[in-house]
Amino acid sequence: HLTPAVLKVIEEEILQAVVKKFNITLDCLLFDTTNCFTYLADGHADNTLFQYGHSKEQRDNKLLFGVSLLVTRETKIPLLHSTYPGNQHDSKLFPETLQNIIDRLNGLDLNPADITVVFDRGFFSEANILNLDRKSLGFVTALRLGDIPRELFDIPRQKYRRIKRGDNSGVWFYSQPINLWDRQFTAVFYLSDSVKALQTKILNDQLARALQSLQEWNAALLNQAGKSDNVLDPITVKKKISTLHNSPYLKEILAVSYDPTQPKDRRLAFSVNEKAKADIILKYFGKRCLISNRDHWHPSQIIDAYFSQAYVEHAFRAAKDHSHISLRPQFHWTDQSLISHVFSCFLALLLGQLLLLKANKTTPVSSLPLLLAQLSRVRLASVIRNTTTPKSLWKIETLSALQKKLLVALNISQELAI
Repeated sequence: HLTPAVLKVIEEEILQAVVKKFNITLDCLLFDTTNCFTYLADGHADNTLFQYGHSKEQRDNKLLFGVSLLVTRETKIPLLHSTYPGNQHDSKLFPETLQNIIDRLNGLDLNPADITVVFDRGFFSEANILNLDRKSLGFVTALRLGDIPRELFDIPRQKYRRIKRGDNSGVWFYSQPINLWDRQFTAVFYLSDSVKALQTKILNDQLARALQSLQEWNAALLNQAGKSDNVLDPITVKKKISTLHNSPYLKEILAVSYDPTQPKDRRLAFSVNEKAKADIILKYFGKRCLISNRDHWHPSQIIDAYFSQAYVEHAFRAAKDHSHISLRPQFHWTDQSLISHVFSCFLALLLGQLLLLKANKTTPVSSLPLLLAQLSRVRLASVIRNTTTPKSLWKIETLSALQKKLLVALNISQELAI
């Protein structure tokens, strides 16, 4: 009986009650996706959701299913979820998700023009951005490196300013209008040392793999026996060099040439331009570009909104906790059973976040898993007195200081505490 259409109605009615009862702020919403691996054997014909794809948990050898989640920024309350095939790309998922978001906002009597949706660069595409613009929905997202106009990287460091207040104080940023597809948006660059370190490591790894391939190619040339050694045709050479330069920036850093007229030991030549590599790291690395149609927002607000994406990651982490919500592992092999399982996990996450919201009004707790771990350690003991008519008395065992505060915050009676 729990068809996707029925579950959608149930979810919407529950959220209507939650938003009204708890006065949830809905001006900024965060959207992201994850996937979960399963232990289901391949070959079942009764499902379409379990598919092989890129596992975010490095389990590409397992069948996957995907889960999307929309949460509120201020209270971290989940507002919308969906289950989709494990091999579906994020950018292909977004159009349907966008319509579901609009439907959910309409169901909550909200005007999309008053709402800002924050999402990661995996969902960035011309169609998705223009679709958001047509629906008058505010957004904040990041540009992929190849989508950023190169001239924006030439902005001197002296023009960057530093955020002076808030959680992201100290971050350097630069902002200016940008034209994409005949539309004007606000572009915000920010500098990140951690991003720079990661990008540098990736570049070094790519360069090391390319050099290893070249050394193996050179060794194969030297090992050719006899005078009638095989000479590669120009098309094959071009393909091999193009493959080596496939990673970003390697074409500017790694010079490769192949001259069939030369002896075998000098036929293949390659070198690394260290100055070009240093210039690329200095000019491009550590810079992230955000775009938004919220032209009236200060750049620091756009940065703060984008960094809030971490809250969705926290929600997924809580949902995958084996001890409590346990989105994974799951033991279903039909689409309908999986959809119902994910729905029950969504409800558990919703109730848990409401519990955390209530507790945090008086007793700060950093995360939902920590709250659930503390409450799960509160135990009732059955005490049976040795009388002619034995009677069982229930008493709460000794509580820690934090557990006592949590019970008070959640209005749970402690009259039975020893």
